[in-house]
Amino acid sequence: MSEIKQNVYAQCDLVKELNYEGIQDDDQELLEEMSHLSADRYKACSLTYCSHHDNEPFPSTHLIERSNETGETNVIAIPAAGHNPTEEIVSKDLIGSFEITQPVESYVVSNTEVSHYISSADNGKSNNTGVNSVSLINYQQTVVADDDE
Repeated sequence: MSEIKQNVYAQCDLVKELNYEGIQDDDQELLEEMSHLSADRYKACSLTYCSHHDNEPFPSTHLIERSNETGETNVIAIPAAGHNPTEEIVSKDLIGSFEITQPVESYVVSNTEVSHYISSADNGKSNNTGVNSVSLINYQQTVVADDDE
């Protein structure tokens, strides 16, 4: 069994512990979806197909590790470009695009000021598994009560 399938089975076992109604159908669908993957070549897909706004006011991404991987280009655009497929964002609406490639390299966006997108990733030229490990942190305003009131 490939390492990818072993990891998927491990994730399915964790999901089973949740034991919600319909878990068997979700579990089976996930296993069927993963059954066609080969261990040597697969692509990590972006969760969204378009520029978007997160529900958090200040989402940030911090790179932990990246090796043998291509893609995952970050696209930052004006807010009005949100919900547009990335290829349809015109240059006047594009603020910038970049990849984070070095450990502890980071970026933060303000959802009221921009829309953003991250492209899919693929393995690099080596036969080794591609790795991209990031920490996602969402900053939110906190209101602290005044003890004197």
